[in-house]
Amino acid sequence: AHKSLRNDTGGPELGPAMGEDDVPHADIELDSGAEPGEFKSRLLSLLRRLLPEWADVRDIAAEPITGGITNELTLATPTAHAPGSREGDETRRRGGGEEGRVEPVVVRVFGNGTDAFLDRAAENRAVRALNARGFGATCLATFANGRVEEALTRLRPMTPAEMPTPGGAAAIAGAMARLHSLPIDVVPASTSASASAPASAPIGTRRTTYDVLREWLRNAKAWDFRPAAAAARGSTVEAMRAARDALGLDAIDIDEEVGRLAAAHAARAGVQGVSKGVSSVSDAAAFVPLHNDALAGNFLVDANWHAKSGKPPREMRTIDFEYMCVGPRGFDVANHFIEHAGFECDWSLLPDAETRFRFYRAYQSSLVYQSCIHSQTEATSAAAADSIESLELEVALMTPVSHLWWGLWAVMQATMSAIDFDYLGYAARRLEAFRETRTTSLERRVQVTS
Repeated sequence: AHKSLRNDTGGPELGPAMGEDDVPHADIELDSGAEPGEFKSRLLSLLRRLLPEWADVRDIAAEPITGGITNELTLATPTAHAPGSREGDETRRRGGGEEGRVEPVVVRVFGNGTDAFLDRAAENRAVRALNARGFGATCLATFANGRVEEALTRLRPMTPAEMPTPGGAAAIAGAMARLHSLPIDVVPASTSASASAPASAPIGTRRTTYDVLREWLRNAKAWDFRPAAAAARGSTVEAMRAARDALGLDAIDIDEEVGRLAAAHAARAGVQGVSKGVSSVSDAAAFVPLHNDALAGNFLVDANWHAKSGKPPREMRTIDFEYMCVGPRGFDVANHFIEHAGFECDWSLLPDAETRFRFYRAYQSSLVYQSCIHSQTEATSAAAADSIESLELEVALMTPVSHLWWGLWAVMQATMSAIDFDYLGYAARRLEAFRETRTTSLERRVQVTS
């Protein structure tokens, strides 16, 4: 059982243990659903225990960070220090910080029950590996059900309206190409890898897009609804079971989908003369590290950037890698394009051909640059030489897979989450789009423009 934090801010806390990669760790759970005053007190106690520079902090402002529907995030800002402390002379001592006040941090409490389908230990290892390569918010410490990260207060989330602009698309395409250029060992071997994970090198026990889908489909069909999750939506367990039954999950076969994708790709490649190298949507040798959640809020940009300038932001940081796995690059790009529709699933906002091809050109340009300055994997080198038409084909094929991914995710979340979001309604919209785009996505994109 996890220890409970003492509700006390009077004396110094016991020092933390050291987790992986020498990151401080406390085997303590933080309850984000606690009464606000109690939560703030426990949060402060946790931070004082984990971060030496917080030892003299006596009070904080705890501001919820809204917009996410998986985890609970809080911006913790010191507001008072112990009498006689020299906090004004303290040094952050992390990430090259300058002398000055103790800096705010972001505390990420993992969503209730999400460790049942997200490997949080592997995620923490991935975050540290990505931090070393300039991705994500720096992980400062971990605890039993979450993580403490640097607060990137100089940056702001990109807005959905900024994503398709020339500057926004170029920045995201460049960041995605850079991620896809990394060796797959940046994605740690899962501690709960599926038995169906490919055994051939170089994937090993790293979960692929299709492994995740198989697992999520089993979960979505088998997990029962928690009474608290139903009550949070003014519903009943019985009503939510009936709503899930109406989604038609029993008719979905992941292996059949993978076979369909491979056959469709081979057929289209033969017709259009598309390169079959990295373009394969089912060949594990062509898989790359994927972010899998490329929505606007996961791209933090220079606070003074104006999308209307037509230029990319001077600085951008990609965050939130909890859904990371290895798989076909087209899945990441398709996922990103669909995020333009928002949680409301307004398909009229999906990028048109001109916007898509502008993204592809920026992506390919960045891949070529990465291949020039780094030693690349065979898959990435082939991608850099691949055609715009190949990308459009891969995205068309992976569009229904993205809808299926998030439809299954929403069903799992509906069984356990008390976050105020209509997960089953969202699942219904994404699964409807999955069935539609299985047959229409290719037809809509056979006219390729440059």
